[in-house]
Amino acid sequence: ILFLDDCGEASERCTPQLYLSLAWIPPNSRIWTAWGDDFSSPQILERLPRAITPMSGHDGEVFGVAFSPDGKQLVSGAGDCSIRIWDSETGQMVGVPLQRHKEVVMDNGFSPDGKRILSSSTDKTIQIWDAQTGKTTSDPLKGHTDQVLSIAFSPNSKYVVSGSKDNTIRVWNVK
Repeated sequence: ILFLDDCGEASERCTPQLYLSLAWIPPNSRIWTAWGDDFSSPQILERLPRAITPMSGHDGEVFGVAFSPDGKQLVSGAGDCSIRIWDSETGQMVGVPLQRHKEVVMDNGFSPDGKRILSSSTDKTIQIWDAQTGKTTSDPLKGHTDQVLSIAFSPNSKYVVSGSKDNTIRVWNVK
């Protein structure tokens, strides 16, 4: 009821999003119990995945998440300075946390070939990790003078691009 009181106008304007959000509401919740039958149809719901158990393990806010290219894993980075790899179907953590950043991990992702993981931090560095072993593949990439907020691999996995709070974009050769 509070949801409808607070979000009634938005739900009227964004009805398709409301339908989609039902896939992430637990069937035993008060919202689903009260309104699920009114908003759901078998055709819509059978195409939407059910949310898995929340993945927990970080001891700080999570700032970046990304799927592996094959969709079998997720990578997350957080305020606890760690990167974690998760099985995307079970929600279980794979291996141990990857820890080399000295400050908050802001962004992360997999290389297009799925062999490496990239992470950036408020410590002004970028790390490249072997996705199988969890070990870094080189020394940290340094050059930004402020927090590294966003990163990405090039489609051929040979380059990394980064964006920083220092108002610059840098392109790095992975070798």
